[in-house]
Amino acid sequence: MFDFDVHPVGVCRVGEATVTGRADGDGPRTRRGGDCDAEEGDDEGRGDEDAGRAEGHARWCVAGGQWALCRGLGAEGRTYQTRPTVTDMECRRCGTPLDRPGDYCLVCRTANCDAVVLDIDVDRATLTMVDDEETVGETTITTRPEEEGEARVIERRNFAGLIADEIRRKRPETVFAAGDREIIRAVRGETHYEFYRVAGDDPVASVLDRRGERALEVVETPPKEKLGGRHTTLIGKRAGRRAISTVAEHPHVKKIVPGPIDAGGKGSQSGLRAKVTRADDNGNVRLLLRDGSSVQENRIVTTAMNRETGERVRDDLNDALAAADLQ
Repeated sequence: MFDFDVHPVGVCRVGEATVTGRADGDGPRTRRGGDCDAEEGDDEGRGDEDAGRAEGHARWCVAGGQWALCRGLGAEGRTYQTRPTVTDMECRRCGTPLDRPGDYCLVCRTANCDAVVLDIDVDRATLTMVDDEETVGETTITTRPEEEGEARVIERRNFAGLIADEIRRKRPETVFAAGDREIIRAVRGETHYEFYRVAGDDPVASVLDRRGERALEVVETPPKEKLGGRHTTLIGKRAGRRAISTVAEHPHVKKIVPGPIDAGGKGSQSGLRAKVTRADDNGNVRLLLRDGSSVQENRIVTTAMNRETGERVRDDLNDALAAADLQ
């Protein structure tokens, strides 16, 4: 397992930065004095007492004797990524050594995993690469959470960015995620793979168990053609259409049937809100739209075959609506 770690001794802070480690194998070295400024891949691991130079710096990692890449913006809250230099894994097709477990092979253009399982906590993310019904490797990315302000925004963005970068190295068909919803939404926004939430207790086991089940049918119908039924009016104007469009883009949604509008609900000043309700025994769900005192219940026909698989689709839809700021 390869770790991408944030080490307190190596965090960039203007006037404070200290990096200790073996720069070239001949003994420990310590650099002090502000931001790191070594270029990525610099085999000397040089330091400089002039703080705050370029972004994308590299440092020798104090833990594990590996390069550390600083992805941060600004001096505070930077995130370090440790880059492993060796791996025992080879491409399953051409035998080319891979930098990290499950990496996509750029030599023969072959994927070496078909799914990535994310288990995300506030300070740590574990990525498990899965191929068919077997795990082929695991990677951990850690960060030092910031409490508030701009430093927190930068740290959260960098953390999500590192996770997304690692997923893109694999080019999986599907990503399964459990844990911190804020980071999951950010990662989902940076990647373009099928993305599903799974149970958080043991997400890898949940995914492996699911692999033995019949896969849900993927609907190829364009989103605009999924809307049907007698009622065509949607509440919320543009926001209502955006909510319907968000749901229609899901690959396991077959049809959306708008319902009648009830104008007798309790008033709200928060604008349109959307929520997908619990699945029925057939795996279908309902989308509740609320705008002021108006409420509309829309039927969503999915490819789920029972309540359990319908609940998975429901979780995905609610995550997508939340990411679109409709909850």
